[in-house]
Amino acid sequence: MKRSRTWKTPQKAPKADKKAKSRLANTVIQLQTQLDNLLYAEKQAIQYTHWTPEQFDDMDYFELNEIMSSEYTETIDDLQVGHNLSNEDLSKMHTNKQRLNHEAGRLSLNEAIQKVKQYKANQQSQKGGN
Repeated sequence: MKRSRTWKTPQKAPKADKKAKSRLANTVIQLQTQLDNLLYAEKQAIQYTHWTPEQFDDMDYFELNEIMSSEYTETIDDLQVGHNLSNEDLSKMHTNKQRLNHEAGRLSLNEAIQKVKQYKANQQSQKGGN
């Protein structure tokens, strides 16, 4: 006697199960990404600072993340015209930083002080003249 095999079609998962599986899959992907980033940070520390894996593992995780995510903050000098040009580059352009700043309308500190003194003197003379 032959048994007949009947194949059951898989039932569709309820929507709640699909959402839970989707959240779980996203969480797994996020954790895998974080692990990859941590391994990459360890690779950089070993490669560029010549740390041993033990030194990396002994480092405080949160402090390490803060260090690794730090970025350069611009200063007022970085905003000056020609701040990234060397003296050699400036001489090739037949100029200097003072001339570039003057052409851009920026004043040196001494020029700014002189302008303030001149303004105050004018204010005093106007008060005395009235």
